[in-house]
Amino acid sequence: MSKFTIDLAKKEDNPGLQKVLANTPMDGRIQIIFQRQPDFLQANLIGNKLSQTIVARNSENEIVGLGTRSVRTVYVNGQISDVGYLSDLRLWGNYRKSTLVARGYNYLKNLHNDQKVSIYLTTVAEENKAAIKMLTSKKAGLPEYRYFGAYNSFAINLAYKKKTISQKSIKIVRGSQKYINDIINCLNRNGAQKQFYPYYSSEDFNGLKLLGFRIEDFFIAVKDGEVVGVLGKWDLRCARQIIVAGYNGSMKVIKPIYNICAKIFRFPSLPGDGEEVRSFFISFIAVDDNDVDIFKMLLREAYNSYLNSEYSHFVVGLDSRDPLMEAIKDYSSIKYKTNLYIVGWKDVEGYLKTLDGRMPYLEVATL
Repeated sequence: MSKFTIDLAKKEDNPGLQKVLANTPMDGRIQIIFQRQPDFLQANLIGNKLSQTIVARNSENEIVGLGTRSVRTVYVNGQISDVGYLSDLRLWGNYRKSTLVARGYNYLKNLHNDQKVSIYLTTVAEENKAAIKMLTSKKAGLPEYRYFGAYNSFAINLAYKKKTISQKSIKIVRGSQKYINDIINCLNRNGAQKQFYPYYSSEDFNGLKLLGFRIEDFFIAVKDGEVVGVLGKWDLRCARQIIVAGYNGSMKVIKPIYNICAKIFRFPSLPGDGEEVRSFFISFIAVDDNDVDIFKMLLREAYNSYLNSEYSHFVVGLDSRDPLMEAIKDYSSIKYKTNLYIVGWKDVEGYLKTLDGRMPYLEVATL
């Protein structure tokens, strides 16, 4: 009899799930723990219509590894479709040379037989070479991982007030129920122009799917009475937290120098080991014609609105090919680069051939 068992996590597993996350930080120049307090399983439902977490237990019934399969409704080739998303792959170091990864993926394959989706998306930190090598090996029954581009997240420092960016024909206002239908229309018409952009309905803004977000958290660009662009400030710390576990390499040297300068020039310092990053996400990015000038206006308004607040940073995520990336150059930031993969057990190449070349978009708050 095997000393390990594989099954689905239950509500009572919450302490064990939290323990695994706390002890398996994401490696890199800045080691990050993506915590899910107070309720791991509830946090993983945010942005998804279904979420299942697979756990590996040792002979003492202690959780030593996990991985999550989610299903979300997005746009593919301009049409509403369900795709899967794989996340939270964690395994305690002394178990990484066991057969648990292969067994976990075999369990996932059995779940996949429900045919809710045909493929999955996932992101892996570019610096995590060991994980990339393992996952793309096609060994031990693992699904096929096909690289689909680089996805960049930027932690932008909320430091000094910057000059407002304006256009005579456009005004920036905050969200309200008055604009809710126009906001949703803007999200969906622009979302349809990108691959994997989430589909939204009015019901989504009144429940768990978008926990912690309010209509008032939208910044809206209005031109001639029409909403032509939106983005949202999404504070998910009520369910998901970013904890700095430590610093490696050049960042270990840079951190004390950076923090001395931060004190002198009065801008936020880098968090200490074990400290939470006081941040929010820039989410729901939707701009007509992917107009970078409108995006710059919206981003600047959000930036200036939260200076001298409880936040030290905000996080923006964009595909590396997205023209909107140009707006990030105006800010001091720390870049976190990940690889985007299309994952599946059957005909991944065929699926890739069906994609019509639209640019990917992932919602950074729900990765």
